[in-house]
Amino acid sequence: VVLLTARGAESSEEIGLRKVERHLMASGMAYTILRPTWYMQNFSVGFIRPMIATASAIFLPAGDGKTSFIHTDDIAAVAAEALTRPGHAGREYTLTGGRALSYGEAADIISAAAGRPIRYVPISSDEMRQSLIGEGWPPQSADFMASLFYPVQQGWAEDVSPDVALVLERQPITFEQFAAENAAVWQ
Repeated sequence: VVLLTARGAESSEEIGLRKVERHLMASGMAYTILRPTWYMQNFSVGFIRPMIATASAIFLPAGDGKTSFIHTDDIAAVAAEALTRPGHAGREYTLTGGRALSYGEAADIISAAAGRPIRYVPISSDEMRQSLIGEGWPPQSADFMASLFYPVQQGWAEDVSPDVALVLERQPITFEQFAAENAAVWQ
């Protein structure tokens, strides 16, 4: 079994994802756990894309925190290796990109690829929460989404793991490569 959870799930036994991991570990089945960080695709097809499309900006409560964004193709490639090659049973992999970027740096890379200015505007968690509620999100969901950026603000999302390179025997896809392949999305 290859289980996809999230970076940091192992940090507390009270986190729901950690409970699922522990259940799998105790099941007796061969398993590999993948814990990816924030996806690069959040900028191209995820929740950040509408911000870029409508305001040429990224509004998030990340402060100056950095994130080692990962390409979903790298996650899929690691999962495929874990499912089809020996040596991954009982392993837990933290999946990150090869370097950490601030959202401002990510906006600059996207701007260069798209050929137009896109900026990062840091907002408060409450501003994000209120914006999401204004878009129709239930308050509990808006609270949860805004809370996801606390680890980014604290610098807990910037560590770079060697696991992608170890499993795939190549470096992770860079944010510049991701931006180049998705430039038309932001033009």
